[in-house]
Amino acid sequence: MPLALTFAMPSARAAEALLLEEYTALEPKSNEVVVEFLAAPVNPLDLMVLAGQYPIKPNFQVNGKYVGGFDGVGRVLARGGDVTSLAPGDLVIPNTLGLGTWRTHATFLANDLIAIPAISDVSFAAILKTSVLTAYFLLEDMRQLKPGDWIIQNAGLSTISQMVVQIAHLRGVKVISVIRDRAPEDIWDTEADIVLNESDLPDAQVLKDKRILLGLDSVFGQSAEKIASCLSSHGTFVNYGQLSDGGPTSCVKVPHQQFFWNRLSFRSFRGSEQAAMRSDSEMEDLYRWFVELYADGRVKMPKVNLVSWSGDQDSLAANIQEAITRQQNAAIGAKKSIFIYPSTTKLSQCKIPYVDPETAPSNVAAALKMMPMKRHIFYLLSHSPGIFPSIMGVYSAFFQKTTRTLPLLDWQLIVLRIASSLECQYEWDVNAPVARVHGMSEGVMEAVRACQKIILGEDKSNHTGVFSWRQLVILKFVDEQLATYTNEEDTMTQLLHVLTYTELVEAIFVIGFYVMIARLIKAVGIDPDEDIVGLEDMIKAGVN
Repeated sequence: MPLALTFAMPSARAAEALLLEEYTALEPKSNEVVVEFLAAPVNPLDLMVLAGQYPIKPNFQVNGKYVGGFDGVGRVLARGGDVTSLAPGDLVIPNTLGLGTWRTHATFLANDLIAIPAISDVSFAAILKTSVLTAYFLLEDMRQLKPGDWIIQNAGLSTISQMVVQIAHLRGVKVISVIRDRAPEDIWDTEADIVLNESDLPDAQVLKDKRILLGLDSVFGQSAEKIASCLSSHGTFVNYGQLSDGGPTSCVKVPHQQFFWNRLSFRSFRGSEQAAMRSDSEMEDLYRWFVELYADGRVKMPKVNLVSWSGDQDSLAANIQEAITRQQNAAIGAKKSIFIYPSTTKLSQCKIPYVDPETAPSNVAAALKMMPMKRHIFYLLSHSPGIFPSIMGVYSAFFQKTTRTLPLLDWQLIVLRIASSLECQYEWDVNAPVARVHGMSEGVMEAVRACQKIILGEDKSNHTGVFSWRQLVILKFVDEQLATYTNEEDTMTQLLHVLTYTELVEAIFVIGFYVMIARLIKAVGIDPDEDIVGLEDMIKAGVN
């Protein structure tokens, strides 16, 4: 049965007000979709909603009670007949507030959701809207900044603050993150250029002569006043939250000097208003860019506390209550909690869908259906119907000794070295069984991975007790090709002593082809293949 985290009435004691209960999921109407949630964060905004301190209320109820959670990521399981914008399998995040993401399944209007690209980490997808997008809007919309400018922000260990730091650095902007006093240095897990305690403000020597043009405040009260006091003339102060306990009637004092003489600007921020200024296609482009930044390693996931919705219901309810209580008490350095829901479907690591033989061009469909080995790489390569037959012809030529002069184990040695050097696990997993079936020992395969540098000579680091001289020369040749696309004169001399001209040309072609395949895999991602029944017999019959 689906589960939901609900509350009947707002309460300052959020953990005690929440109830974990079962419910019946609704079938989609013609303009609706059924969504299986994968992950959802516990944000300060959610706690404000639970306390009745946020102007927007939850839009959905289960068993007559409100469902908590404004952010998260899910997967479309089914759609109504009139829905064309979303399809089963699509990853989606809320396109509006109040959807109630603290549940395992839900039925929504298709327009309430926006699709995002495939991503391997659902926890990062779950914070795209209220953390990553918020950080981007704060930097993009609140103040024009140039490389060399500085930002100062409080709540420096929060998820939004950490995303501000990373996105600011992409623009050449530097960041001062302010944390509460007594925070131990071992939790200062931030890439901010400067980290200060609140008590250091505004007189810290390190702030002198810095062009601090944007102050970001999510705490309010005295903390906000200290942020404003650090701004340079014509700076901009932005409030986007209230982590302090002052409530809606609390104040921030603005001295006349800041307002008149320093010409500071004071602004409030709501992410929903900034999003409303952009079209759906612009928002889709933003989310696509965020996912690309994460996939490329240019931004990383802040450290969070993952709470799995697994186990018996009583234990799960206790774990949830503990997480909500911990976050509501806001202990120094407390990490954001993210609910991870059990999924009935597997999340793809591939950024593009695999080709469906049922809808592919006839020649591609026929080729895919004839293949005895159903491997994901073929369903990626077949996205190019014009090139696909030729690529498969190259694969076939490598597989057969009637068309390949290079010995099979030399071919596999080269491929495994490429897979190891380029950290392409999928390419290793596909080829290691071929090498193993045709006699390559586990010792040699382990040494291919373990040996960092090949030196042509008697050297234990070469694993000389494992590799033959021919293998050492081939591995040295591969390493130089991967590093510089050429070879040292001595390496080529040694190579021509162990390979014929034909074998040399084929070896160079093998490197080029399998590096290309590895680049495709690394660029778009790929999922491990399912176990292939009878794989060893297929290799013996089809590869020689």
